[in-house]
Amino acid sequence: MIPRATTPAALPTSTSPVWWAALLFLGVAAVGWSRVSLRDHTTAQVIVGAVLGGTAAAVVFAGLR
Repeated sequence: MIPRATTPAALPTSTSPVWWAALLFLGVAAVGWSRVSLRDHTTAQVIVGAVLGGTAAAVVFAGLR
């Protein structure tokens, strides 16, 4: 029997913060790569945008706690 995606056996660590952080990092890297690949931004612009976005998110998260 194949476990369904909604069963705990299918995604045993889906609530772990480490997995969410890894998925977020991969998503940010993919979007950044695509922006540079499409020549919409330079590498420096993508790096600065990621740093500023992460900083803004950390400040807002800290403010909400």
